Amino acid sequence: MNSLTPNRRAAYVEQPKKLSPTFYRTARACTINPAPHQVCRNSWACRAKQKKTISIGIVGGKRRRGQRKTRSKRRRKQRVFEPSTTVAPAAPRPANTTVTAPHPPPAEEDFVTVISKAAQRRAKALAAAAIATDPAVAGTVLYRPSAPGGTFKGSPRLTLAAAFAVRPDVVAVRISHRRNIVAADASTQPCLSELLTIKELNGIPVTARVPADRRTSVGFMHGVDGEPSDKQLLEGITSTVPVVAATRQGSTVRLQFAGSQPPERVSLCGIWLRVRHARPRPIQCRQCGRLGHITEACERVGNCLTCGQHHQATAVCRPRCVNCRGRHAADNPTCPRWQEERRVATLMAAAPTPLSRRAVKAAVREESREVRSYAAAVKTNLPESDTTDPGLQRPIPAPRRSLLLPASSPISSPPAAPPAEPSEDPRDALITSLLAALREVGNYLPEGHPMRAVCLQAAGVQPGAPRKD
Repeated sequence: MNSLTPNRRAAYVEQPKKLSPTFYRTARACTINPAPHQVCRNSWACRAKQKKTISIGIVGGKRRRGQRKTRSKRRRKQRVFEPSTTVAPAAPRPANTTVTAPHPPPAEEDFVTVISKAAQRRAKALAAAAIATDPAVAGTVLYRPSAPGGTFKGSPRLTLAAAFAVRPDVVAVRISHRRNIVAADASTQPCLSELLTIKELNGIPVTARVPADRRTSVGFMHGVDGEPSDKQLLEGITSTVPVVAATRQGSTVRLQFAGSQPPERVSLCGIWLRVRHARPRPIQCRQCGRLGHITEACERVGNCLTCGQHHQATAVCRPRCVNCRGRHAADNPTCPRWQEERRVATLMAAAPTPLSRRAVKAAVREESREVRSYAAAVKTNLPESDTTDPGLQRPIPAPRRSLLLPASSPISSPPAAPPAEPSEDPRDALITSLLAALREVGNYLPEGHPMRAVCLQAAGVQPGAPRKD
């Protein structure tokens, strides 16, 4: 107090004491309502307003701290829109008397064929699968054993290749034991002619031939009656693709076209007949049913085509494909793997250039890949009794102990398990339930209803219904 100046000491002394907020809420008038009255204690807005306006007075007549400085608002005069009278009214627009010429129809070059990304990838894979041909090769000769059951399986590759070492014009030799075939490439036409005259390789009788020309295709025409000769057929056929040869085999005519793809139809003496394209069959062993090798190169003797196991010919087995694990025989054309191999063989045969089988197979698998549903997975999976792997079998639950003991003895051993019975076909239970439902529907319908007789006859209640022997 002694350190203050006289002026500040006077201001400090004259400043009123700080009062509690309750005093200000009760002493000041409400600023929300215009009428003078005490502060509304029940109004939250009034109390909030009073808190903002409460301040401590300062000697000197200055504006209290916390009080907002306000001024009157200036309101602008509202502008009234008055249209100008000096602007002349706009003249009406003249009618469009020009005649526009109709647009010409779009040309074929204006359209672009849209190809999906998956198709683009497959086309790129097939383009990359082409095998580069050696321009020095004049031709190729294929050798197969001519004797029934003949095979190159017991002959080493070097021994078979040594048979062509005496001919310097032989460029390369390729041997496939799985397909039981030997291929030799010649660089000159005289050497190619000499290779076609070979009748024996390493003591094995063989047949030499030239591979099929990729620039030609084969089709079949069915339902040809009469007795026309091959020459008459060739002269009477009219086709968009030139026909090279026509060979009759009963009521079927084999046609060879000078093109990579045969036409859909040909005209024979003015009659249009459909041409079925020759689709190559996949290479499949007739001994074990597996794809990729022939019977002469198979090492699995006596395997069943139906189940893929080795058992007696009189044994009863369940169908189980060794290629796709489906519930069908291995030689069934509906097998997905069989269809895949046929697609690969068709693409390789129709290609104008040699293709890599591995690359084509990868492209076909990518094409046939699809999202499998639960129903499709259950349909193709094996039943529990078909698998022999103990890790894949479901454990057999233990027999439950009966709560009621026999009356003969209070404690006795559980009865022996009954002999295992063959599992019933679920289709029989489904048929039984359907017949019961038809019988109930027939009894529910009135006598004169036309569907009553149909339901009862289908359920086997009325005479004339089919019965099981």
